[in-house]
Amino acid sequence: MNTPASTGSPTRNSARYQAVTISHNGEVLAAVLDHESTRTPSNLKTENQSTHRLELWSSFQELLDFCLKGVRTNSNPKSISLDSHPSGEETEIQLSSGAAHFLILTHTPSTGSIKGAEDPDYHSTLHAFGDNRFGQLGIGSRSIAINEPQMIENLPALSTIDCGLFHSVALGRDGELYTFGHNRKGQCGVGSSSTIDTTTPILVDIGGNGEAGEIIDVIDARCGSEHTVVLTSSGVWLAGSIRQQGGRFMLDDGILLFGQTRDSDQFRQGKVLVCLEIN
Repeated sequence: MNTPASTGSPTRNSARYQAVTISHNGEVLAAVLDHESTRTPSNLKTENQSTHRLELWSSFQELLDFCLKGVRTNSNPKSISLDSHPSGEETEIQLSSGAAHFLILTHTPSTGSIKGAEDPDYHSTLHAFGDNRFGQLGIGSRSIAINEPQMIENLPALSTIDCGLFHSVALGRDGELYTFGHNRKGQCGVGSSSTIDTTTPILVDIGGNGEAGEIIDVIDARCGSEHTVVLTSSGVWLAGSIRQQGGRFMLDDGILLFGQTRDSDQFRQGKVLVCLEIN
């Protein structure tokens, strides 16, 4: 589930944070703005390279108390550092969290890109940490937990990330969709009923478009608890357990793939998707 950045009221401490996401278990990951000069010789960094510092707070209330009052209720948050791409350009960061896992996407305009261009060339990196029992970190293995961010390899330049409770999605800048993690309800939209989880990012073939020879560009993708919604150039596609739609989408041969919604024409002009939990 993706939480956009918000600095809140203009207090001294709240202005430090570029992005915040809250996991289902209440942990808060906050990206701290780096106000240090990227060209200062005293910094132990490569020239023109800055560091993103992340803070893992035990609860939102602790972060709120610090932002509004400057008070740390208990201990200091865990601090995590990530180096940005050494291009000298400003690095953007996205955070997303599931039940107890986190994704961190950084992307920086590559050297030589025209500043302000509509579609600059980006270098991106994707890191993950936290609960990995279902492979939702995309690092090629399962484990109870990964405490330090691990880079997810072999991905193209990315534009968007999002997390369900135990699965994750990553959207490439050229319209590719990758999914990984818990797939027992078909929420990753790949494989068959015998393929339970995916521990590495899998390039999703939306609607079998590869066989039909039709290229379907993905515009946006969002995760619910056990489903994934994808906005494409041909409408909205769904995968996983969606009670409002009468159950998960499954083809007759048992292969779990994305199914297109009946009312997709209503969404063709859309640009952004949002998944909400309704009890």
